[in-house]
Amino acid sequence: MITHYEQLDKNNHYIGKKIQESSNQAVDDKFTVVCYGNNEEAVTLPGLALDTDPRFPFYNISQEVNKVEPGEGNRVNLYLQLKTLKSDKLKGKILIDSPGFDADSQRDGILRITDHIVNMSDLVLIFFDARHPEPGAMRDTLEHLVAATLTHRDANKVLYILNQIDTTAKEDNLEDVIGSWQRALSQKGLISGNFYSIYNENAANIFENEV
Repeated sequence: MITHYEQLDKNNHYIGKKIQESSNQAVDDKFTVVCYGNNEEAVTLPGLALDTDPRFPFYNISQEVNKVEPGEGNRVNLYLQLKTLKSDKLKGKILIDSPGFDADSQRDGILRITDHIVNMSDLVLIFFDARHPEPGAMRDTLEHLVAATLTHRDANKVLYILNQIDTTAKEDNLEDVIGSWQRALSQKGLISGNFYSIYNENAANIFENEV
């Protein structure tokens, strides 16, 4: 099971089909569960399909949401959606894209679901946006998905990835950007290991003069 934080286009790139909308801005405020289906094109189902089906790891998740926000679990469709697609890349896997923590009224429920995902996943990928090198703007992520996961019993399954290096290289000093994030992560306890940066040549800016 793979949990993605931010950057919905990573799922598209991995699967080889456009199953998620992607943008420079947040385009989705729900947890999107992506798994194998029988249709060549993506089929979207409401969160209730996950909450009521014991085959999925979100079975009865509405009860967990109700624990932190009474009554909010009845609106599980605001938190979750299921997308299925016929793709060999999805066989035997479940991919989960999570939203950010900015939706104030849903924030506690989102954090509870995030904890649930981290606990039951085999691999967790936490993406940081190199286009916005101010770690203060990612305070919730640093606190909840770095400081908290470092003490997790399976901490090695969590990878911290600096994303969007490809679109940042032309405008910013990459050494400064990477150094800034490394300092922010170390302040939360991540001293070494499990921190990576990725570069997508297909999304990179074209340099007028490469010399």
